[in-house]
Amino acid sequence: VIQNIKKEKKNYKVLKTVCFSLLGVLLLVYLGGVIYFSNHFAGKTTLNTYDISGKSISSAQNILDEELAKYELSVIFKNGTEKLLVGDGNIKVELADSMKTIRKKQNAWLWPFNIFDKYTFMSEYVVSFDKETLKNKINEFSYMQDHNMKNSINARVRMEDGEVIILPDETGTKLDKELVYQSIADALTMHADSVDLDIMGC
Repeated sequence: VIQNIKKEKKNYKVLKTVCFSLLGVLLLVYLGGVIYFSNHFAGKTTLNTYDISGKSISSAQNILDEELAKYELSVIFKNGTEKLLVGDGNIKVELADSMKTIRKKQNAWLWPFNIFDKYTFMSEYVVSFDKETLKNKINEFSYMQDHNMKNSINARVRMEDGEVIILPDETGTKLDKELVYQSIADALTMHADSVDLDIMGC
């Protein structure tokens, strides 16, 4: 009987040791996950449609920076189109929210649950530029050159060989440069893909 009691006590100690060891391992795994997901996004995470699942804050920032650098604005003139790219006129595109702020929307302490959830984050784009440098870049466009601008001509009547000929209107290409600058600046601020200067009344 005494031997059985001793055996049971020994088994209990072994079981107790195993349980505590298992709990210790689980605690270490959990804390490790907390540390990891304090600097990484959970799986199934997108930001402005870009996949940043499992990415670190710096890696996610690099992904967005690469995509933001591809931004371009098509400037539609009456007789053609020009493009403004990131860097032209010191154009820069950033997110309204920092990557750290977006990451904090996922509770790192709840990472065992977060890994099964789907997250879709959106952050507005903020476009900045230097007005004077941008104006100089716009002035380089061929359609902004004075010699390429023509005034509009109304319909008119002309006599040729005793016949009356009606000449139709001719749409000019003369631009209000100040309105052009403002229209393009507004389009950039709105992160628009294009701006039609004819529609804007330029």
